[in-house]
Amino acid sequence: MSLTNTNSTIDELHERIIELQLALDISSNDKNGLQTTLDSTRLALNNEKEQNQLLRERVQTLQNEISSENEAMWTEVEGQLLECHRNTRPLNQKIQELNQKIQELNQDKQNMQDRITNLSRDLSTVEIQKTDMERTSNKQKKDISSLVIKLDEVSTVVNKVNIQI
Repeated sequence: MSLTNTNSTIDELHERIIELQLALDISSNDKNGLQTTLDSTRLALNNEKEQNQLLRERVQTLQNEISSENEAMWTEVEGQLLECHRNTRPLNQKIQELNQKIQELNQDKQNMQDRITNLSRDLSTVEIQKTDMERTSNKQKKDISSLVIKLDEVSTVVNKVNIQI
């Protein structure tokens, strides 16, 4: 039986006693019957009070046991939490070191990408210069070839003139 039910029963019995007391005052003919009922109701009330007191003591005992168990569990959990904190410190330091290395590597990567971009730009410039030089060289070869032809023509003319002279 729960405390609420016991309290409810006590209240009901108390009300019943009051009702019976009123009925006793109203009817003197029924006094003996009502007195017996009143006595049995009082006895039941006393029994309920005793049972209620026993239940309260049991509840208090259980609360004390639970408090002791909770305190022991709290101490154990607190110890485990401290152990976890001790274990995570080196891991957090390692994570910080790794994050720093990652940042350094990312910076190195960016520097390399910048270097590659610059080298690509330089290569493009050199290729353009090479193409320009090849064009110039080809033009000069044509000019030389043209000059050789002109020189041959001039030589031929000079030879003819020399032969005639």
